[in-house]
Amino acid sequence: MTKPIILHISLLILLIAASFSGVYGQGVPVSGQVFDGNEEYPLIGGYVILQQDGVATQWKTTTDYDGNFALAEVAPGTYDLLVSYLGYSDLKQVLTVGQDTVRLGQLRMMQGVELAQVEVVEKVLAVRQKGDTTLLNAAAYKTLPDASAEELLQKMPTLAISNGEVQAQGEEVKQVIVDGKPFFGDDALATLRNLPAEIIESIEIFDEQSEESRASGFDDGNTAKTINIITKKGMRNGVFGRLSAGYGTDNRYDTGGNLNSFQGARRLSVVSMANNINRQNFAPEDLDADAANNTGSSSSDFVVKPQSGIVTTRAIGINLVDEWGEDVEVSASYFHNNAQGLSLRTLDRQYYDAEGDGERYRETGVKESENGNHRFDGRLRWRIDEKNRLVWRPRLSVQNSEGQNNSLGSTVLNGVPVDSSQNYYSGNYRSLNLNNYLFWQHRFDKSRRTFSVSLNHYTIPQTNQSTTGFIETADGEVQREVNQQNQTERARDMGSISLQYTEPVSKRSSLLLVSKTSVREELSEQLAYDYDPVTAGYTDLDTDQSGRLTNDYLSQEVGTGLNYYMKGVRLTAKANLQYARLINDQEIPPLPTNERSFLSVLPTLSLQWKKSGSGNLNLVYRSNTRLPSATQLQELVNRSNPRFIRTGNPNLRQEIRHNMHLRFNSTNATAGTVFYTLIGGGVTQHDITNGIFTAESEVGQSFDLPVGTRVSQPVNLDESWNLRVLTTIGFPVELIGSNLNLDISATTNRQPGLINGETNEIQNSTGGLGLTFSSNVSNRIDFSMASKGKYNWVSNALQPANNNQYFQQTSRLNLNWIIGPGIVFRSDLTHRFYRGLSEELNQDFLLWNLSLGKKMMKNDRGEVSLSVFDLLGQNLSLQRHVASNYTQDVETDVLSSYVKLGFRYDLRKFGS
Repeated sequence: MTKPIILHISLLILLIAASFSGVYGQGVPVSGQVFDGNEEYPLIGGYVILQQDGVATQWKTTTDYDGNFALAEVAPGTYDLLVSYLGYSDLKQVLTVGQDTVRLGQLRMMQGVELAQVEVVEKVLAVRQKGDTTLLNAAAYKTLPDASAEELLQKMPTLAISNGEVQAQGEEVKQVIVDGKPFFGDDALATLRNLPAEIIESIEIFDEQSEESRASGFDDGNTAKTINIITKKGMRNGVFGRLSAGYGTDNRYDTGGNLNSFQGARRLSVVSMANNINRQNFAPEDLDADAANNTGSSSSDFVVKPQSGIVTTRAIGINLVDEWGEDVEVSASYFHNNAQGLSLRTLDRQYYDAEGDGERYRETGVKESENGNHRFDGRLRWRIDEKNRLVWRPRLSVQNSEGQNNSLGSTVLNGVPVDSSQNYYSGNYRSLNLNNYLFWQHRFDKSRRTFSVSLNHYTIPQTNQSTTGFIETADGEVQREVNQQNQTERARDMGSISLQYTEPVSKRSSLLLVSKTSVREELSEQLAYDYDPVTAGYTDLDTDQSGRLTNDYLSQEVGTGLNYYMKGVRLTAKANLQYARLINDQEIPPLPTNERSFLSVLPTLSLQWKKSGSGNLNLVYRSNTRLPSATQLQELVNRSNPRFIRTGNPNLRQEIRHNMHLRFNSTNATAGTVFYTLIGGGVTQHDITNGIFTAESEVGQSFDLPVGTRVSQPVNLDESWNLRVLTTIGFPVELIGSNLNLDISATTNRQPGLINGETNEIQNSTGGLGLTFSSNVSNRIDFSMASKGKYNWVSNALQPANNNQYFQQTSRLNLNWIIGPGIVFRSDLTHRFYRGLSEELNQDFLLWNLSLGKKMMKNDRGEVSLSVFDLLGQNLSLQRHVASNYTQDVETDVLSSYVKLGFRYDLRKFGS
């Protein structure tokens, strides 16, 4: 430990000394304000770029809420100033920067070029490419007057919402911001569902870099797909929102609302809902626990999909964005939700074995659960002065979850029934996740010379108390019986400090020096108590299934990088040397302290090529390491699920992951077309996967396993890789006033596993084709047709007889039509088709929802409607999962047909 600490301190001294070395020149601030040339209102999110011939862009920014922009430390010289904004003609002028501050005042831009003496106005541009940002003009995509931002975005090319996840250019959108400011934290879907489409002027899609990357100019490959919603100039001050309520047959109800107050830089939003029709969250974010899942919970995953089955939900959210003076920007959001679920499910699992037909396990069960959580997300950006800025982001998540699961299972081995079982599980889970991130940057007088420090800290304590009951019978006789209570405690505390120093080497290149230290402490404790009929309680400690382990991890990284740029091209190359030490101390059952160290070289490469006004190409290669968790390292026998025994492996190594992606984005503003392609893949060294052992194996015999029981132990294996290709093409069909989007995708991945000591490689490949056709006729009729099909090939190296292929397709026809005097007809027809699943699951069905409504009140802001959910009564929920040692099909019960009478009111009150 001494050597890395000395190395870290030495480098810190070196960086500080270098940062305060001589000054080679003074930078000059350049500022101005961008306005609409006709109506004289500020333009938010306009691009301002300073560039010189033969030299790549060195200074660029965007305008803020008041149209202001500021470029710090511009070196003296002559530049081309370019200001651009979607729907406006570019503003270009030559700018000479001397030794004094440059204040450009108001820069006025003109929109809509009208030809003299001719009643023809320039066609509205639907799409435009500015550097690595795609801009979409909302005016080019027609929706009904009461449409939400979600409905608008689904008409735009490369944008989609699938299974509660917002996607852009084939990737998950990590955040949706409004006018460049955070809105509901990282909850992308909450933003889209609670903003009306009519206030949106344009949409920007880009990959937001980390604070460290933006500060240094060195791309570390750590980006977040981001959507920025630019609002219309006349709707940035006012109050707007929606209130709704409905009640129907089977006591189905649905209430909700959102209220937004935009007053200059201060923006306050409140959302709420209560229903029992499976509208669960404003977005699918939740912590990882599922107390009714008898396989236990994962301490490393804090995002899950909404609960299955029939769910009753109550939720509220608040978001505030404000500015404190001219130099401080703040935002904060809070969510609370409570979801109660009841789920009936049928499971069919086919295991892979080295010989024979393998084992087949079927299960039917009922699950009840209640999950409540609180989430807080805050951000503060402070521009201390022209040379220093500070960013602070605190986040907190708290979750309470409880539930129970009852099921009946049966096992068939090589076609012969082996046994049947009754299973019971109940659990009570608590979790807290507190994160604090602090970033400070100092810019020196010399341009591109910077020094920054980032601090990051996580603390994640978790507790779970569960009771497991299991009775296994064969030939009418009880073979095994378990009645046990488990008390589990897990805690993780992580902290890191990162130092970065950048120094200009030449006019076109910069040097980066990096030092980072990370520390992690983790605890995993489980106490298992068997039921004692004498005391009528869980008082008999099972020492074989109880354990306590702590591990300490220290990681020290030092690295350097070079940034080289020329006109339209930027190349970044970095390499870090990482020394890591992992110490495991298992107290129960006692084992000698296990200490290991790892030395890794972690390179990063980024290449950006920007074709002015039409397209860009981005190539990124990144490598990183991933540690095994305490539960994976803990040599503890966990029999809470008697059919699937789990144990750890104290000899696990850390994974080394290599990922690369190539993105190419091209737009044609005149034709309104978008072309996007993504090629990406990755390789994992020492992949942590599962080794599975049955009763016939040597390991199984050491555990004295009955037939049909398995032991799972994590192991390191190589040959894990994945590859993905996605192409999206969007273009208008002007002949019929519509837009057409085409998606073509292909994926393949190889996941190694271990079965009874033999390596089994599962290769899962898919090919997909999607077509979306949406209207762009008027704001009184809105229709879309979409179909997405995916064919899957699964190959099994150990047991080729288990190779299989399956196909799934989802098609949708949606129509919203305002007929005559405010009569609203809505129809949503979805067809799902499955082939290649378990025989009883090879089904196709139609889900048809209908609604007939009447607009009322001033400006048609109110609407009363009668709607029918699942008119044909065919709704189903089917899912297939492919793992390294089995394939599993699951059918879950769904909401049945009901009729609902509802009312909603749209509030709109905007001021100047």
